[in-house]
Amino acid sequence: MSLLRSPPTGGLSTSDPNINSSVSDSSTSTAAPNVTMRSNFKRIRLDDSECTSFDLFKEEMMEMLNNWKKQQDLKLDKLDTRLAKFECLEKGLTEIKTGIKSSNR
Repeated sequence: MSLLRSPPTGGLSTSDPNINSSVSDSSTSTAAPNVTMRSNFKRIRLDDSECTSFDLFKEEMMEMLNNWKKQQDLKLDKLDTRLAKFECLEKGLTEIKTGIKSSNR
Protein backbone atom coordinates (compact mmCIF):
# COMPACT_ATOMS: atom_id res chain seq x y z
CA MET A 1 0.00 0.00 0.00
CA SER A 2 1.60 3.28 -1.10
CA LEU A 3 0.92 6.61 0.58
CA LEU A 4 0.52 9.77 -1.44
CA ARG A 5 2.52 12.60 0.09
CA SER A 6 1.41 15.49 -2.10
CA PRO A 7 -2.09 16.91 -2.54
CA PRO A 8 -4.06 15.56 -5.44
CA THR A 9 -3.89 17.50 -8.69
CA GLY A 10 -7.45 18.44 -9.26
CA GLY A 11 -9.89 21.27 -8.78
CA LEU A 12 -9.65 21.11 -4.97
CA SER A 13 -6.59 23.37 -4.56
CA THR A 14 -7.08 27.12 -5.08
CA SER A 15 -3.50 28.26 -4.46
CA ASP A 16 -0.88 28.61 -7.12
CA PRO A 17 2.11 26.31 -6.54
CA ASN A 18 4.46 28.76 -8.28
CA ILE A 19 4.45 31.61 -5.74
CA ASN A 20 7.01 33.81 -7.52
CA SER A 21 5.00 34.06 -10.70
CA SER A 22 1.73 34.72 -8.84
CA VAL A 23 3.30 37.55 -6.82
CA SER A 24 4.81 39.24 -9.86
CA ASP A 25 1.52 38.85 -11.76
CA SER A 26 -0.51 40.19 -8.85
CA SER A 27 1.73 43.24 -8.44
CA THR A 28 1.05 44.32 -12.01
CA SER A 29 -2.68 43.62 -11.86
CA THR A 30 -4.97 43.22 -8.86
CA ALA A 31 -3.78 41.58 -5.65
CA ALA A 32 -4.33 37.87 -5.22
CA PRO A 33 -7.16 37.00 -2.80
CA ASN A 34 -4.83 35.15 -0.42
CA VAL A 35 -2.13 37.87 -0.26
CA THR A 36 -2.42 40.51 2.47
CA MET A 37 -1.05 43.92 1.60
CA ARG A 38 0.09 45.93 4.64
CA SER A 39 0.32 49.67 4.71
CA ASN A 40 3.37 51.42 6.07
CA PHE A 41 2.76 52.31 9.75
CA LYS A 42 6.17 53.80 10.45
CA ARG A 43 6.41 57.17 12.16
CA ILE A 44 6.50 60.02 9.69
CA ARG A 45 9.68 62.05 9.87
CA LEU A 46 9.23 65.79 10.14
CA ASP A 47 10.77 67.91 7.45
CA ASP A 48 13.17 70.74 8.27
CA SER A 49 10.55 73.52 8.30
CA GLU A 50 8.43 71.67 10.86
CA CYS A 51 11.49 70.96 13.01
CA THR A 52 12.56 74.60 13.00
CA SER A 53 9.04 75.81 13.83
CA PHE A 54 8.94 73.36 16.74
CA ASP A 55 12.36 74.54 17.92
CA LEU A 56 11.16 78.15 17.77
CA PHE A 57 8.06 77.26 19.75
CA LYS A 58 10.18 75.43 22.31
CA GLU A 59 12.51 78.43 22.69
CA GLU A 60 9.56 80.80 23.12
CA MET A 61 8.06 78.58 25.80
CA MET A 62 11.36 78.32 27.66
CA GLU A 63 11.76 82.11 27.55
CA MET A 64 8.22 82.62 28.85
CA LEU A 65 8.77 80.13 31.67
CA ASN A 66 12.09 81.71 32.63
CA ASN A 67 10.49 85.18 32.76
CA TRP A 68 7.64 83.85 34.85
CA LYS A 69 10.11 82.16 37.22
CA LYS A 70 12.05 85.42 37.64
CA GLN A 71 8.83 87.27 38.51
CA GLN A 72 7.86 84.62 41.03
CA ASP A 73 11.33 84.69 42.60
CA LEU A 74 11.08 88.49 43.05
CA LYS A 75 7.69 88.15 44.72
CA LEU A 76 8.97 85.41 47.01
CA ASP A 77 11.98 87.53 47.99
CA LYS A 78 9.64 90.40 48.94
CA LEU A 79 7.53 88.02 51.00
CA ASP A 80 10.62 86.66 52.76
CA THR A 81 11.77 90.15 53.77
CA ARG A 82 8.29 91.01 55.05
CA LEU A 83 8.14 87.78 56.99
CA ALA A 84 11.52 88.50 58.57
CA LYS A 85 10.23 91.95 59.63
CA PHE A 86 7.16 90.38 61.21
CA GLU A 87 9.31 87.85 63.07
CA CYS A 88 11.41 90.70 64.49
CA LEU A 89 8.23 92.54 65.43
CA GLU A 90 6.89 89.42 67.14
CA LYS A 91 10.08 89.03 69.17
CA GLY A 92 9.86 92.67 70.27
CA LEU A 93 6.24 92.27 71.28
CA THR A 94 6.95 89.15 73.33
CA GLU A 95 9.74 91.03 75.13
CA ILE A 96 7.37 93.91 75.88
CA LYS A 97 4.71 91.43 77.02
CA THR A 98 7.10 89.70 79.43
CA GLY A 99 8.27 93.10 80.70
CA ILE A 100 4.70 94.18 81.42
CA LYS A 101 3.95 90.89 83.16
CA SER A 102 7.04 91.22 85.37
CA SER A 103 6.22 94.86 86.27
CA ASN A 104 2.64 93.89 87.18
CA ARG A 105 3.90 91.24 89.62
